[in-house]
Amino acid sequence: MKYALSLSLAVLCTSLLVAQTNRGGISGTVFDQTGAVLPNANVTITNRGTNQKVTEKTSSNGTYSALSLDPVMYSVVVEAPGFKKALIEEVKVDTATVTTVNATLETGTLSTEITVQGEAAAINTESGTTSSTVNERQIQDIPLVNRSVLDLALTQPNVMGDAGSEDPGMSAGSAMPGFNLSVNGGRPGSSLMMADGVNNTGVSLGRAIVSFTPETVQEFTVQTSAFSAEYSQSGGGIINATTKSGTNQLNGTFLWMLRNPAVNASPWTVASANRPTSNLKWNQFSLTAGGPVVIPKIYNGRNKTFFFGAIEPRYRRDNLSQDACLPTDAMRQGDFSNLLLVNNNCNVPIDVAKRFGVTGTDTTIYQVYGLVNGNQLVQNATPVAGTTYLPFPNNILPKQYMSSAAVKSLPYITQAGDWYVNSGGGLSNLFNPRLLRQDEKRYLIKIDQAISSKNRMNFRYNDSPTVKTQFTPSSPISATAEYNYAKQYKLQDTHTISGAMLNDVNISVTTANFSSTKAPAYEPFTGANLNKELGVPNITPGGQPYFGGQNTGGWLGSYASTEAVNHESRFGLSDILYINRGAMSFKV
Repeated sequence: MKYALSLSLAVLCTSLLVAQTNRGGISGTVFDQTGAVLPNANVTITNRGTNQKVTEKTSSNGTYSALSLDPVMYSVVVEAPGFKKALIEEVKVDTATVTTVNATLETGTLSTEITVQGEAAAINTESGTTSSTVNERQIQDIPLVNRSVLDLALTQPNVMGDAGSEDPGMSAGSAMPGFNLSVNGGRPGSSLMMADGVNNTGVSLGRAIVSFTPETVQEFTVQTSAFSAEYSQSGGGIINATTKSGTNQLNGTFLWMLRNPAVNASPWTVASANRPTSNLKWNQFSLTAGGPVVIPKIYNGRNKTFFFGAIEPRYRRDNLSQDACLPTDAMRQGDFSNLLLVNNNCNVPIDVAKRFGVTGTDTTIYQVYGLVNGNQLVQNATPVAGTTYLPFPNNILPKQYMSSAAVKSLPYITQAGDWYVNSGGGLSNLFNPRLLRQDEKRYLIKIDQAISSKNRMNFRYNDSPTVKTQFTPSSPISATAEYNYAKQYKLQDTHTISGAMLNDVNISVTTANFSSTKAPAYEPFTGANLNKELGVPNITPGGQPYFGGQNTGGWLGSYASTEAVNHESRFGLSDILYINRGAMSFKV
């Protein structure tokens, strides 16, 4: 505002008590035609979507300031005795931004209303923060391959890196949306990501916790430098998103986004020839609706109660071609005679190797272990120098040397098929593609309530349960999973104490499971326990073992790392007190 000074006081008791917000404001100065300031002018600011009003009076030096406003479109009416009423029809408040709107009144009667253009300041006179806002039109119109609004952060100045996605890929590795964004030269993982004034940054991974689709986000602002002390946790910049809310007009969307191998482009590779085909099948639906809560003959919530909700089912399938070498019927009985170890680390019957013209090495099995008390296997002593362990006769394991757990696991291992030459030139007996499945339904509900002219509340709940499972036909029960499951609850109360004082309380609870582990059926902490059934010692309530090794290809389970288990919760409480004193605005 003209000649006005803004002062921000940050009260930082603990990390739970940091006053952060996505709300903005409108401030300015009212003049007469001579350029003199007009004290005690009435300023009425109206939310064009909900008709909720905020009234202010200009101070002795003609200034006004209305803070804690939702980032939407407003109209501003300025009135003073002896002057014509001025109407500024469209004033947009951006996320976490105070918009400066000055007005000049002409002499005349209040009954005369003129529509004027807001005299916006050429520069931001409220704050030195460098920021830019991605608006609703951009979010709707720009194609997003990952359907994540974070992709659009890269269109803003001083932002670079990779936005990432909450949807895990075919290969191993954690999905970390937002982590690799570098804002204003900050290191990856150091940016603060917020949603409706709630800290939405992961505790351990520094990624966005809850994800939002373009249909549920109204806009977001990227602040890159000189931001307020209230955002003290950021080491780079701030990405502050605002979700949609209902208005007096009923609105909704329905979309179906389809990706299918029949129309997919081939994945990009450095070599232009022999590019792999895309096997991705992805169906994403979004059904959203927002408006006033109206129950015929019971309740009319226009101008008072509003809702916005979204239901978003997503179904994803993908596969990566690969082959397996499973034990033959004879091997399942302990008979490893007449085998060759060929160049793809597969034990193949000699006659099969000859049929395909493949050579290999000997697969003799030696008695490294001996029996004690008739059934306990113990490693034998090291052979005397110049000697070696004795082989089993005919390479056949006696029954008493076969692990009872391995025998019990046989029903969980797929029967081998016919031998063939795989794409790598080796021999395999089962086409064993890596199969990806992801089925989920996302939910968001938001309620806004005007309790009185001086008190309003809003509540938001959203659930983004991303769980990717991946398995192979060689052992269907051995599916691994990537969990990116997050929920967020947010309750906000805004109370006008007086014309110069307003209090804003924001309470939030965010929970998340970011883990790479087993599929839900055999999840180590909540699933069934196959280890116990097979007689294998284990330390978790659930889970399953891994049988196999380098030369067998792995018959049951997975030897890839599935130990990354990350459960986290964040509890937020912020209380912001806004105080106007003449030309000065305090925020505590």
